[in-house]
Amino acid sequence: MRARTRLSLLAATALALLPGLAVTSASFTDQAVIDGNQASTATLTQERPIAEEVTATSIELSWSADPAGGLTPGYVVQRSLTTGFEDPATVYEGDATSVLDDEIPPVPPELEVTAVAAGSFHSCAVADSEVYCWGQNSNGEAPGGGMDPVPIGDGTAEATAVATGLSHSCAVADSQVYCWGSNSGGRAPGGGVDPVPIGDGTAEATAVAAGLSHSCAVADSEVYCWGRNNYGQAPGGGVDPVPIGDGTAEATAVAAGQLHSCAVADGEVYCWGLTINGQAPGGGVDPVPIGDGTAPVTATAVATGDNHSCAVADGEVYCWGLNNGGQAPGGGVEPVPIGDGTAPVTAITGGQWHSCAVAGGQAYCWGFYTEDEPAGDGTDPVPIGDGTAPVTATAVAAGESHSCAVATGQMYCWGLDNHGQAPGGGAVPVSIGPWCPPDMVLASDESACTLIPGTDYHYRVSHGIGSWTSPWSEALTVTTEPAP
Repeated sequence: MRARTRLSLLAATALALLPGLAVTSASFTDQAVIDGNQASTATLTQERPIAEEVTATSIELSWSADPAGGLTPGYVVQRSLTTGFEDPATVYEGDATSVLDDEIPPVPPELEVTAVAAGSFHSCAVADSEVYCWGQNSNGEAPGGGMDPVPIGDGTAEATAVATGLSHSCAVADSQVYCWGSNSGGRAPGGGVDPVPIGDGTAEATAVAAGLSHSCAVADSEVYCWGRNNYGQAPGGGVDPVPIGDGTAEATAVAAGQLHSCAVADGEVYCWGLTINGQAPGGGVDPVPIGDGTAPVTATAVATGDNHSCAVADGEVYCWGLNNGGQAPGGGVEPVPIGDGTAPVTAITGGQWHSCAVAGGQAYCWGFYTEDEPAGDGTDPVPIGDGTAPVTATAVAAGESHSCAVATGQMYCWGLDNHGQAPGGGAVPVSIGPWCPPDMVLASDESACTLIPGTDYHYRVSHGIGSWTSPWSEALTVTTEPAP
């Protein structure tokens, strides 16, 4: 017999009693008639007869049901800061009829961050050998989107490196390269939120880079690139990794810019791809050595921005290419030293029109400056933060208009935050993790996320039997107590 469903909703009610004694309730009744049997009747009710049931950081909810025929309904309770339930949080899923909405663990818990990457509008990091991403998720590059880092993959492989491009991301895990996000041009075969292995897995990968629409990696000391190849940045193009150069030099690092790529091999920097601003002298598919053979001559790291490049050689930074904001002083094909060379440089990164480095355990940035992005407004490297955070930086990453750094195993980001890629935004580095959802606050000891004192929270409930699900109830609004 075909199931017949009859639904009805009762309006929310609110009753104020004596001072300090109040009842606030919202109720609904939904009845599902399935094969002639009443499946369930459920009511959401939250009462506050005494003040202890609603505190500054917790709310106790209860609801009732009258199932028929021995059927047990399942419930979903959601919470939101708005009556329209934009970006709701699920408070409870199950068959119980009450829940204490009080605290959840920070997301993620205390993790040791070892690597960070900044894309155009998203960021990723390696923490406790797992990859997390946050920010814009237009093509699956940061599943979940927003300011909350989301783990990538199933966590079974041990990640050691991560890279972010325009709208795709890549990582090295168990010596295998994986990519996810947009697959335009073949940069992330498969596309979407699930990491897809690159190549046949026979070569041991140690480094990875993501550009505008192409990707590169170092595997068995050789550089491979794949994706769009409109300017020679990824010879061959498409989803299959293609070796770069003749393989005679031992590659140790690789970087992918907007339309060019660079690598370090045998202590020398080579670049290929678009060279309209001198970022890859020579242009085309053949790697060309950078500089006159004396500087940089013992390079250890390389980085690429949109249209400029930088390298670390003998503990000093050199940059070349486009210099419209001071990111590569001098501009053109000749590498120019950055800073005064007094502090040894250990890490380098290139953003759209700015560059950053770690020197003496301090993060510095220079190049184009906006109100939200402290890049120095010119050629002189400017220290990031107040000198205490980050103070012992080990890694740094520059995106289109935001930057991130790792210091003492903790992650910090600053700059443009239009998609959650640098929570908080502005010129002051903000600690990333542990952190909380937007409708909660981190406890003073950073051990948990709790409800915000003195805040209106809106709740609604739905219940279901089998594949049948009721509509949402009328909203229940409860205000947490003010902070003590």
